Amino acid sequence: MDYALLAQDLAKQLTATETELKRLMELRTTYKQTCDAVRELPLKLSQPGLIPINEYGYMPGRLVHTNEFMVHLGDNYFAQYSSHDAQAVIARRILAIEEKMAAAEKRAVDLRIQMRRTQEERQEQLQETEEGVVDIVEPVEEEEKPAKEQLHSQPKGTDEKKADELNAFVPTVIDRNPEAKEQPKPEEKQEHKKVSKFMRDRGK
Repeated sequence: MDYALLAQDLAKQLTATETELKRLMELRTTYKQTCDAVRELPLKLSQPGLIPINEYGYMPGRLVHTNEFMVHLGDNYFAQYSSHDAQAVIARRILAIEEKMAAAEKRAVDLRIQMRRTQEERQEQLQETEEGVVDIVEPVEEEEKPAKEQLHSQPKGTDEKKADELNAFVPTVIDRNPEAKEQPKPEEKQEHKKVSKFMRDRGK
């Protein structure tokens, strides 16, 4: 198992969970502030405030009908509620947010436990690897060399010695060339001269 990759993945999940948890906490704080404002507004017939005139501009004014609120229901749907009913809607939304926060906190705790367990298992694996390292030593047997290597590895003088031994058993080579002529002996040369002289004298 690749513990490094697993730890990296768990760290990413933990970061995403903590980011979501932080967002939910900020959203719950906003709802609580809104609920406090909705509770206090009906106590007076009118309240001073800044009235938005566009996306960037505000102007001072007064809030009237302080017991009437437009509550966003979702998908661009709104409904008119009283202060009491609007507080009930906000309370239900805060409760849903807190449930999500509890699930996110539990998930973050589980991820931290898995990360710690993964780190411990990785340390155990490293220790077992370090303690269990053994150098494997095997005897190396020399393989039989091929005939060519044996021939080249013979000491100097071996070939000459074998050649001498072979020459002792090889008979004398006779030149069997048909073109080669046997040299006449000296006695045959003298006899040939005598015959040639006799033939010349007879012709005369």
